Amino acid sequence: RHSEQMDWSRKAKSEYRWLVCVDGSEPSARAFNRLLCLLRLMKEKSSISVLMVTYLPQGDGSAEYREAKALIVEAMEGYCKILEEIGVRNEAKVVENESKVGPAICRLAVESHIDEIILGNTGKSAVERW
Repeated sequence: RHSEQMDWSRKAKSEYRWLVCVDGSEPSARAFNRLLCLLRLMKEKSSISVLMVTYLPQGDGSAEYREAKALIVEAMEGYCKILEEIGVRNEAKVVENESKVGPAICRLAVESHIDEIILGNTGKSAVERW
């Protein structure tokens, strides 16, 4: 029933919607750069949602919170500026105080009708990470 409600047809779409997840790590930076390469190869118009999911407690007002929030805003503005420079419509989204990153990414992807999710990986197997 859930799949019946979703429109999987790309014929009616005016653009391909991407969600790129960033967290300040090297793997997420590589994922963002790979997305830039993909955009150069695509013929259809694209829009990008840049997402950062954080564990920051929402608005506790502390100096630590304000400093962390300023760094997040600066990073997100940087990603959006790069996309604007190459003419790609974009938006930045920050989800705060979220301990379960996977469900937050999936929820936003469904709500925003995302076609493709891009995120980084360390390149290590589960055994190597353990």
